[in-house]
Amino acid sequence: IPYPANMTLVDLHVDTEDLGTTWTADVGMMSGVWGASGARTCGAEFMTGKAFGTVGVYRADKSGMNRIAPSTSDRSIGVKATTIDTPTTGAKFTVVATFRPIYRGV
Repeated sequence: IPYPANMTLVDLHVDTEDLGTTWTADVGMMSGVWGASGARTCGAEFMTGKAFGTVGVYRADKSGMNRIAPSTSDRSIGVKATTIDTPTTGAKFTVVATFRPIYRGV
């Protein structure tokens, strides 16, 4: 999902259907700018090894997630599956991020 320029992250959560047995993932910043093509990497600044196997809403829980420095370029937030044992066909998840503009000066 896009991480808009000149904004800072306030909150992030993942709303999942039943994704299947042993479905874990990292959620974090992607390398490059929003819409970039080519090979990109995904970090784990917001969630690490989060178990998304059952229906639920999972809130970002990593310390420092609200202190990621703003950028003048649009960036991306990604989800990188780290373990998938038996996925549920057609199951979906939604990443919801809330941002606020950065303030400079007073």
